[in-house]
Amino acid sequence: MSLISRQIDHYYRSRIARRLECRPGEILLRTVFLKRLKGIYYCNPKAAGSTIIATLIRADAGFDSQVSENHNTTEARNQISAEQDLRMFLKAMDDQHFFRFTFVRNPYVRVLSCFIDKFADGPQRQRFRREIGLPEDGDVMLADFLSRLEGQEPCHMNRHWRPQSALIPSKSLIDYVGRVERFDEDFGIVRDRLGIADATQHVVTEHATHARHRMGMIGRKEKALIDRIYGEDFARFGYEMTLPVGADAS
Repeated sequence: MSLISRQIDHYYRSRIARRLECRPGEILLRTVFLKRLKGIYYCNPKAAGSTIIATLIRADAGFDSQVSENHNTTEARNQISAEQDLRMFLKAMDDQHFFRFTFVRNPYVRVLSCFIDKFADGPQRQRFRREIGLPEDGDVMLADFLSRLEGQEPCHMNRHWRPQSALIPSKSLIDYVGRVERFDEDFGIVRDRLGIADATQHVVTEHATHARHRMGMIGRKEKALIDRIYGEDFARFGYEMTLPVGADAS
């Protein structure tokens, strides 16, 4: 790539990053750009993202089989994100012919799912524990995890536990915000809008934690921490600060 080409890419990448309210290097993991289907998915980890991405890239004939097999590699993300065509993506952010959407999840369930997957049961828990200064071995309590998060600025948080209000752009047009709590219905609306209603839905269970059935892990202390850390999520996306069925806040 020539110097001029790199400068042009830098210009568009910077403009997109400002619109997404993120660092330029984050664009890779924050977007899925469906040029043929005329869609943009603003990624939100721990909110059915793997199932959404897997379904979309399999429905778009423009992506190769390697991307379909593993969309989490850097090579794959370069092909499916805004990075594939920065100039066109910037235009598509406001183009009436494109459909822009995201999905959100109850903050209590989302952060508990993250804790279980990344810090308690997951195969990479030692790496994630090191990242926020928790002991690599032995049991780690949810309250310990949340106490560490309370001292972090949202913009510096790992995307898996970053508040959704800091991940989903507030200054960019979003046509539809689906909810994980009614996923089949809401994702059905997305598939209809993108013209892929008949495409097979690829359910990814690799990181499933069944967090909603483990809400008893959230006691009074944990709830208070979540309310403070994720207060903007409750306000912006209309979730009540009431624990879902299964948690007793004791």
